[in-house]
Amino acid sequence: MINKQHTLFVCTTCASIRQDGKQIGESGGQQLLQQLQELAFNWELRNKFSVQGVECMSACNHSCVIACKSSPN
Repeated sequence: MINKQHTLFVCTTCASIRQDGKQIGESGGQQLLQQLQELAFNWELRNKFSVQGVECMSACNHSCVIACKSSPN
């Protein structure tokens, strides 16, 4: 079993366009998440890291927000 020790969280609501309270199209955060997941697929450290999307990290005055959680060995 693979033990992923670290997690990179990507806000999927960042850099989104909203109209009448609904998101229009794909957000910048969703695009960033997809690109990071694709890059991580062939990354030599992929067994130690996971890339995970989360909704709103409450930092909307920034372009795309990410956070990292590291677990001890």
